[in-house]
Amino acid sequence: MKNEYMEFARNTLIVANQNGEWKFIAIIKGKVFDVTSNVENETIKMLLATHQFSVIDDYGKELLIHNYDELIEFYNAVNSFRKNFNFCLDRYHSYMDELHKLRKYRTETANCFINDDYNRLVDLLDELVKETSEVLYQLYNAEEAKILEKYIHKPSEDEKLCVLFGLYIAVLRAYICNYDYENSSMTLDEKIRNKFQKEFNYFIADRDCIIEKYAKYFALKQIEIDEIRQLLKDAGIDGGEWITEEAELTLL
Repeated sequence: MKNEYMEFARNTLIVANQNGEWKFIAIIKGKVFDVTSNVENETIKMLLATHQFSVIDDYGKELLIHNYDELIEFYNAVNSFRKNFNFCLDRYHSYMDELHKLRKYRTETANCFINDDYNRLVDLLDELVKETSEVLYQLYNAEEAKILEKYIHKPSEDEKLCVLFGLYIAVLRAYICNYDYENSSMTLDEKIRNKFQKEFNYFIADRDCIIEKYAKYFALKQIEIDEIRQLLKDAGIDGGEWITEEAELTLL
């Protein structure tokens, strides 16, 4: 529910829709309470009646849903979009089947029964198939974009920077936890780590008060802020000029 780069409320509803199948995962007080495919499930209604909750999709994106009625509105919008698109897709596949039959007929029939008009018809249908597939692709993207625009929270630049800073911190901690101090020669992994810390240093140098913004965004305690500052200090990441480079030596 919480790590260096994301945080969700202790009451969270995860809304997943894969291949037209719905799944709702209700998390209450930080623990999975119920998993259901029924949007009218009483646990969902109870969760969305609480004072503070998050609604996210299965990619972790925040949905702009503030009550049960808005969930139903979102649910119906997605179902309608999928139903209309699948109807068009089914007609397209049916059309493709007919075109396949025409092609097969042309290859299996003696040439004397196939005239130029028939060949031209098949060629035209081939071109139409290409146009139709492009139209379907654009239709899907356009309709999906409408739903995303209405229901997906768009993070501000400060939010994005705070998440990115958190990702940097998570990777730095992972490097520290996995670093072998007894075998600390400049291996390929260590070179990658060095480059990463250099990039992290540049990131901090270009963003004023990023630690303070990050601490406020994730509501960190003072001890957590001090721990991050110490972590950066130990790694030599302070936003100053980065002059440490690995030596490229070839020993004969």
